[in-house]
Amino acid sequence: MKNYVITWDYESGDSYLFGSNINYIAPDCVEFENNLLPPGTEIRNWRSKMNFQANKMGNILPILSPEKQYWIKLNVKLKENESVYIKVEFYNRFNELLDFKIIYEQDSFIYPKAAAFYSIILVNNGVSNFVFQNIVLSTDEFIEDIPGYTISNIKNYTDDSTELTVIFTEPISREIQNINNKYIVNYKDVIIVNSSLLDAHLYLEPDFQEYLMNTIKNLKKKYEISNVRFVGYGPISNFSAVYYSHYIDDSNAKITNEWLNSDKYNNIIKRYSLKEKIGLSINDNIEIDKSKLEIYPINNKIDKRFVKIYDRSNILEKMEVRK
Repeated sequence: MKNYVITWDYESGDSYLFGSNINYIAPDCVEFENNLLPPGTEIRNWRSKMNFQANKMGNILPILSPEKQYWIKLNVKLKENESVYIKVEFYNRFNELLDFKIIYEQDSFIYPKAAAFYSIILVNNGVSNFVFQNIVLSTDEFIEDIPGYTISNIKNYTDDSTELTVIFTEPISREIQNINNKYIVNYKDVIIVNSSLLDAHLYLEPDFQEYLMNTIKNLKKKYEISNVRFVGYGPISNFSAVYYSHYIDDSNAKITNEWLNSDKYNNIIKRYSLKEKIGLSINDNIEIDKSKLEIYPINNKIDKRFVKIYDRSNILEKMEVRK
């Protein structure tokens, strides 16, 4: 485990339901409301050890290594002056509580040597309603530019290049992608964009769009860049690469030939209210400037059931030939 994303899955974990209005939009977009919830009430509970016979499900949280440091971050949208926190509890093999840690927003903890399992609890700290996105558990300290998104520093920098490459990582379930440097050695002057959000929200959340656009604008000015190349290598990242190449002058996209149908893209857009936020909808007749596209054909069709659950970033190495 490097980056594990914990979501509010409909069928997993324990939720405080008495008097609560829970609008389950998606695993990383759950609206919770309860105006009478007392402070200190446990709202949601995730465990690394589950009773399969009782709960009809396996373990929800990943196994941790004793005496190792982990970072944890809560991504939730709250009203001003309202808050929740997470409580991490550690248990021994006799189900006895060894220790616990209270975490506001983000912090780190050391997993106890004697711990056999642990739980993560979302606790009310004076809140009436909120939107839950996810909790991220990581072996590395967090460096997020915009909640849910990260843009790397320039990798493989050269003095004389006039082109900036922006790679969108292809989201996979319950993980934050980290592209191995060996797959991008042939790419020069590249920044990598990744997300902890489900389907990365197509990399179209307004705050992120603004931040990415400003980042590119500043880099173009600083390094006298004349062209920006957006790279995707799967159905989500391909979409994002084409979208940004369409809206940014002096840019193009390098992608694979893998797409979802328009209904699936529109479902993502509807789920996260992206149409209302940025005025976007998709249809099969959408016009794409093909002169701005370079398509790398994938001959081996991937099973759509598994496209979101394994790392495909090794494709990047094949897409870029050493120059």
